[in-house]
This record gives sequence, structure tokens and C-alpha cells, in this order.
Amino acid sequence: MKKKLRGILTFLCTISFLFIFSCGVLAVETEHYANEEGDDGISYTAPLTVTPYNMTTSAAKDGYLIVVLDPGHGGSESGTYTVASGSTRLYEQYYNLKVAQYCKAYLEQYYGGKVTVFLTRTGDTVLSRPERAQIAAGYGADLMLSIHFNGSSNSSANGGEVYVSCLEEYALTGLSSQIVNNLGNLGIKKRGVFTRDSEDGTRWTDGIRLADYYGIIKYPAYYEIPSCIIEHCFLTNSSDYAFADSDDDQKKLGEADAKAIATYFNLGSESPTTIKNTKDTAKNQLTTYYNSLNLTDYSTTYQTKIKTLYQDSLNRIEIATGTGKINLTLNRTLKTIKNYPCSILGFNDVKRSDWFCNAVIYSVENKLFNGTSATTFSPNVSITRGQFITIIGRNSGIDGTTPATTGFGDVSANFYYAPYIAWAANNDIVKGMTATTFAPDAAISREDLVTILYRYAEAKNITVSGATGKTIADFSDGGNVDSWATEAMNWAVEHGIINGDEQGKLNPRSYTIRAEAAKIMMVFKQQSS
Repeated sequence: MKKKLRGILTFLCTISFLFIFSCGVLAVETEHYANEEGDDGISYTAPLTVTPYNMTTSAAKDGYLIVVLDPGHGGSESGTYTVASGSTRLYEQYYNLKVAQYCKAYLEQYYGGKVTVFLTRTGDTVLSRPERAQIAAGYGADLMLSIHFNGSSNSSANGGEVYVSCLEEYALTGLSSQIVNNLGNLGIKKRGVFTRDSEDGTRWTDGIRLADYYGIIKYPAYYEIPSCIIEHCFLTNSSDYAFADSDDDQKKLGEADAKAIATYFNLGSESPTTIKNTKDTAKNQLTTYYNSLNLTDYSTTYQTKIKTLYQDSLNRIEIATGTGKINLTLNRTLKTIKNYPCSILGFNDVKRSDWFCNAVIYSVENKLFNGTSATTFSPNVSITRGQFITIIGRNSGIDGTTPATTGFGDVSANFYYAPYIAWAANNDIVKGMTATTFAPDAAISREDLVTILYRYAEAKNITVSGATGKTIADFSDGGNVDSWATEAMNWAVEHGIINGDEQGKLNPRSYTIRAEAAKIMMVFKQQSS
């Protein structure tokens, strides 16, 4: 029976896996086959110098979509090799260049009035990933596609896949899904679209998010150029190799990529009115967003970046000859700026676009919260019971400088939260986990936090205004609220102190992160009298 059940579960998991990736869903792959060297642990002798984008270059001036194709590998960095029989071993670099050339030829033949295509190499040249990124930047590229074939010691591994940036502003997800679908139309197994972030802890320039693992994706992003890696199929798989064996096969692959670009970026015929309307809408949207920013919220470096990026994007949109370039420029620019860390209060992990930004500012300025360091607030870190009692105590003006005995064996009198816990326990605002333990370092659930806040309001005779007309019964998981927290949770829901998530759930037993606690305290204080 156990074997039969195990077989059923395996079958269901397999079906689910195939369904997910047949749809081209963006995912993080746990077993990586991408035949492009990672950048973790690599240090280049020459520093990466960024040449500013020059709007006077002929390629940029004509307003076409500027695509840079990067035939991966080259020279001594030959890549994987084929399973072809015979004494001659053909390496990946040869196939990469052939496919890139066919892709370029197709785009120029059928869409020459809408797109300009460049190659990072036309011969057997070895280029570092920073050098390839610099070439793309020199052309004023709108995007970069690194052309590859896969290889594996596992000869059964097969299919086509695309890797995109793990940073949303540079993720060519829609285009990559189109490429995978086009490969599937040729008969190649659709493995899907994936991301892979750094595995050695390398951070992106904002110092917060992990950088991309693959250098050919990471380095172009330094120039605000989105890039992806196309792994067409496995040269080490006999069935896959049949899709790349001949010159005609390589042409089909290059044209499949080209058709994906043409479809995704609307390189077909567009009326002048459509282009003008799209252009005007994009410029208005970009300018409205730019004017809504308070540049003093950002460091001097990011103020300069925002101004430069805004003007550059306006220029690109103004000269664009197609809606595809217009939309790519607008979306990339908005997402890039939204992901810049603002320097409000000195925290580099709080962006102006974050839903919790105002709550963090309010809570810190009202001395309810401190940062976890001089430069971090750690908004996504769970808040502990001891930390939240400290916040409540600060709100009540309790002196936290004098050591205090609490009666709880796990709360030292010299700990920063001891005076606040002693005060809260003496006023029946909070109780221990047992008669002798408080668990100050345990993460606090939403219902536990709300209950403490409710008891605090009662103890201090605080009246909270605002009425949503809702109860916990209005949420899909309202029945999960524990009986001891029902009254407090209804109170918090009624006054809008807590709200459900995008799925309409309260998540009463989930741990509360610092950003959520800041938002709760801001609403509570603003509506209290």
C-alpha cells in the first residue's frame, strides 16, 4: 500500500511539474544546467568602468529598438561540445555565433526599419563578461540576449530554457517566455524561464538584494540594460542535438529568437497615431512619477542617478519609432527608480515605494522604533515579544534606563526590555508564557501582538477612532483566531488597525514582521485619543 501511495504521489508531482513549466512560469531552478559560467568568486583585474550612454550615437539617434546579441564563449572559453560522432569535436562557441548571426539577419531583413542589431563578437574572440556589457552599453542597447547551448554530464538532460535577472527591473520575463514557447514550437522541450541569484552572498548595488549569479546578466544591469541567457537545447543530448545539427537547424533557432523579439516588441506595422499616443502617455506617466518624488529622500548619488535616468528615458521615448521600445523604456525606468533605496533616516533597506515606508518614518520619528543598525531597519525581520513590549512602553513614556526585576527567569534585569516588561506585567498588559517564563526573544504572532495592544489601550483608557464595519468573520481565515484573542482581533479589525492581505486573510498565527508592527503602531497612534 505504501509503495502504491508513493507511486501516486510521484505521478502527481511529475504532472504538476510539467504543467508549471509548460506554462513558462518564472521560477528559481534548484538544479542548474545553464551552460554559462557564474560570476560568484570571480574578481576581474580591471575595474568595471561605465561609459555614459550617448544619445548622439547613430544607433540611438534613429530611435530603433537596439538589440545586442552576445554569442556566448569564444576562443579558449569554448563552452560545451556536441555528442556528434567522428574525430572532429564541435564546440558551443561555433553554434552560438551561427544562431546569433541568423537571428540578426532575420531581424534586419524583415524589421530593419524598427530594430538595430549588434553582436558582441563576430569571430573567435575571448571577452570577459564586463567587456561584453561595456560593448552593449557603447551601442546604447535597450536589451541584451546572450546566445547559448546547454551541456550536461547527464546525457538525458534536454530542452530549452532562459535565465533572466532576479532583479525585477531587469527581468525580461515576458520576452523570455515567448522565446521558450517558440523553441517549443520547433519541438524542443520547454524547460521554462528561471532566475539564479548569487550563491556567495554578493549583493546588488543597493546593498540589500542579492545580485545575479550570472555575470552576463549582472554586468549589463550596471548600465541599466536588461539581459537574459538563452539555452536553446542540450548539445550533449542526442535528440536535442538534432535541432542544431545542420546549418538549416541553426537558422531555425536564430529565427525563432528573432520572431520572439519581433512579436514581443510589436515590430510589425504600427500607425503613426498609435506610436504618438503611446509616446505621449509614456512621457506623461514618467514625468508624473518623477515629479511625485522628493529627491531629498535619496542620497546625493541616487539623486544624480534618478535625474540622469529620467532624462535619458525621456530622450529614448521621444525618438522611439515603435511602441515596444517605448514600453520597455518606461517600465524599466519606473521599476529601477522604485527599487532605489531612499536615505530616509539613514536606512538603506527602506524604499520610498515600499508600502511600509511612511510607517517606518512615523515610528522612528515618534521614538517607537530604532533601526537594527545605523543603516538598516530590517523591515522583513520578525519582531519579538520583548521588542514589542519595549515599543508599547516607549509609547507610554516609561523610563527604560533603570534595570528592573520582572519575576520571569528568562528576563535579566539588565536587558533593555526588562523595565518595559516589568511595567507591562504589573499593569496586566501582558502575561508570561508561564508563571516564570516570558520568552522575550520569541517571535510574536499577529493575534498575540494585537491582544497586547488591546490590553494596553484598556489599561490606559485610550479610545481609538475609525470604524470599518468589519469583524474577523469577514476574512477567510477569521475562524483561525484563537478564542483568547477574538475580542482583541475584532477590535483591531473594526478600527482598521490590522487589515487582511491580498488573499483576504488575517494570518492571526503568523509571526509579525517589523514593517507590519510599524504600520500597526502608526495607525493606532494616529487614531488614538
